[in-house]
Amino acid sequence: MEYIEIVEVVRECLNYLDDPTDDLKQRKFEEFKSKLMVIDYMPCYQKKLLIKRFYADFSALRENVVNYAVDFDVLMVFDCLLAYTNINPDIMAEFKAHDVADVLYFSGLIDTILEVCEADYRRLEHMVDKAITFDNLQQTLTILPKFDNEDVRKLLKQFEEYKNSVGADTLKELSDIVNMNDPFMKHVDSEMQKSIIDGLRKAEDKTEDSEDVEVQPDKGDAEEPKEE
Repeated sequence: MEYIEIVEVVRECLNYLDDPTDDLKQRKFEEFKSKLMVIDYMPCYQKKLLIKRFYADFSALRENVVNYAVDFDVLMVFDCLLAYTNINPDIMAEFKAHDVADVLYFSGLIDTILEVCEADYRRLEHMVDKAITFDNLQQTLTILPKFDNEDVRKLLKQFEEYKNSVGADTLKELSDIVNMNDPFMKHVDSEMQKSIIDGLRKAEDKTEDSEDVEVQPDKGDAEEPKEE
């Protein structure tokens, strides 16, 4: 199998994106795509190797929480999706970048590849996600025994203070933002979120009611009737 270098892939995509309406550029891009070979199934053994490579690359980036999801998607493209093609898998780290991934997406090359292998690629994507989740769980279980009772109490106190500082409406807005930005969350049962929000609202209502109630003097402090 003849490999296509990632440099050539990016060059052809950029050339096409320079003017996608140009007939000559369209023909050249179609000629380039005709050299692309895509398999529709990746054997399990190869999937294991891809997951190992992904984990090695992702571990170097996972410290950056802000870019966590984007980095995950970008590396899935270069470490996993392109492995279904005859694009040389030995891709330099400099090319595993957001802007390069955008070029592949905008040119339609990603869609062309997914037309052949999407079903199996989604299975691989799920496997990678489970591997990362399992690793995070293992790390958490390793850290937890190091906490003593005082550490746990401090953590719970901080959480309680944060929860009390966030109103029900604010929590609802945060929940909506998470659902909007993470498609997976749309499939999560919303009853738990609804229960938390309802609980906060009830707590707020009780607080307001207690503030509105007029304080009655204690019977023991009431003035005794004067004797005539």
